[in-house]
Amino acid sequence: MFLKRGTPSKDETEFPDWYIQFQSKALTQLPRPGKHFNKEIAQEWLHDGNRLKSALHSILLPAPEIRIWQTVKLGIHRTVEAYRGALKERGVKFGMFDPNEMLEDISIVAKPVEVALVMLSPADIGFTDIIEIRDLYRRATLLGLESCLGEVAPAACLQCPIQRKRTTVAASIPSKMFELSRDADGSILLGSSMRMYESNRVTPEEMWIFARGK
Repeated sequence: MFLKRGTPSKDETEFPDWYIQFQSKALTQLPRPGKHFNKEIAQEWLHDGNRLKSALHSILLPAPEIRIWQTVKLGIHRTVEAYRGALKERGVKFGMFDPNEMLEDISIVAKPVEVALVMLSPADIGFTDIIEIRDLYRRATLLGLESCLGEVAPAACLQCPIQRKRTTVAASIPSKMFELSRDADGSILLGSSMRMYESNRVTPEEMWIFARGK
């Protein structure tokens, strides 16, 4: 049996009775007005419909399958200078960025370690609209993913098959993020992202690299 809501129209969506029952049940489970749920909180959700939609999707929809993209080994190069030399030898380009300044803040692991990387877009994990980085990170954490160490970006340039499309390496917030891509001639490009705050916006199609949690 299918039920309709309101006045029928040619654009009206038909809902099966099981969905109407689910909708009613969900409404009864919403937090009631009080100390922990007030007008201000409600208005925050009302003013950010995309965030509300994403939150509901993350709770109600099945978790997507997370596959390992590549595994990188960190600590092979013991200093930032060694990484600069290896990147130069590989022919990695830095665009308008100064490689000395861009890499100066990365920390090198104390001993070699392998890190499993996952490449995905916000759309791959359920987002359909523009979101904030905080929303992407929150969903990624629920799926067992973590931000990457700064060393991951240069290590990926040396060890992984970098795609043409620009890909952001997720880093702790706030801190410098790196972007990986390939130039028209096939050269690897390593750049610095201008986004480093939780409120920065992300489109569903952008590609990101996260570390797989242990």
